[in-house]
Amino acid sequence: MTKTLRVELGADSYPIAVGTGILNRVGEFLTRDIKSNKVLIVSDSFVKARYMPIVHQSLTDAGFNVNAIEIPA
Repeated sequence: MTKTLRVELGADSYPIAVGTGILNRVGEFLTRDIKSNKVLIVSDSFVKARYMPIVHQSLTDAGFNVNAIEIPA
C-alpha cells in the first residue's frame, strides 16, 4: 500500500510517497511530477550499495537519463 502526502509550499509544493517496497516504482512516481528527463541520484556508499541498483533501474525503465554520484558516508 502506498500513501502520498503533499508538502504544501505554494509554488514549491511537492508530493512524498510513503509505503513498503516502493523503490522499484520511483520512476513511475517521478514521471508524474518532473518535466525533465534528467535525474541525478546523490547517495552515500552505504545507501548506494543497498538501494542504488533498484532506484537506477526504475528510473531508467521510466525513460529518465540517470547519473549518480557517491559522497563519503
